[in-house]
Amino acid sequence: MFSKYKLRAKGLITGRVFSYFVLIMTAFLLSLLCLGAVCLLALSAFHPFVSSLFNMADSAPLYPVLYYSIGFGAVICLAFLQTYTRYVTDKIFFLKASDSSTKGAYRIKGKTLLPKSFLLGVLIVTLKTLWFLVLQIPFLALASYFAYLLFKGLPRNIIYVFVTGCLVLFVIGLFFWFCIVQRYAAARYFFVARKNPSAFGSIKQSTDTMRGRSLKTAVFKLSMLPWIATCLAVIPIPYVLTYCKMSSAVLINEFMCRLKAKPGPAIVLGVK
Repeated sequence: MFSKYKLRAKGLITGRVFSYFVLIMTAFLLSLLCLGAVCLLALSAFHPFVSSLFNMADSAPLYPVLYYSIGFGAVICLAFLQTYTRYVTDKIFFLKASDSSTKGAYRIKGKTLLPKSFLLGVLIVTLKTLWFLVLQIPFLALASYFAYLLFKGLPRNIIYVFVTGCLVLFVIGLFFWFCIVQRYAAARYFFVARKNPSAFGSIKQSTDTMRGRSLKTAVFKLSMLPWIATCLAVIPIPYVLTYCKMSSAVLINEFMCRLKAKPGPAIVLGVK
């Protein structure tokens, strides 16, 4: 069913697996560093308040202004580095999937491109998080009720029923969440394909393009699970990650090329 996309992806990554893997991992590690820096700043900011609850706070400020200035500067630098790396990675994979030249993919044109790309990332993460919370409400409600009943003492067989019900609701909600968030799968590719991209516009174009195709995309990505499961023991991780991302780019590019108003070649006009 998806063999043509996967075969094409294998051909596109031949001879460039390591370089593509470096791009993917660089963006991922920068994301972790940025998240870690934000958490560290947040914890350090709340630490004096929390410690005062336990009579552990010192009279003098625990962290000077210089510390926070350096911390915020580091977070901003990491965020823009991650945004740039992710933008370049998505651009290269999209151009390869659309049979276009990747020459000049590392160039950033326009002062507002990186802020817009950062905003797009924030929007995607926010929307995915909100959908996750909405779809997990039944699980959270049942789990909360189960925790309440535990304090009253429940028979063992009833505990098993509640635990099974919680797990089933969680898995169902997780599957529907995974399908629904595929509506944003094309947003980054629309963003890198435009001369003057818009974060909100890319989200809307992706939602329109993926309408009726989210389930197919979710099933396609789930079909890559055997590759991911065996990569540690059989297939090197660099190949699996690159192969999975390129396969998704090929699939999304085909969806974008089916747009009547913007056929395939017009999608990449202006990208040299």
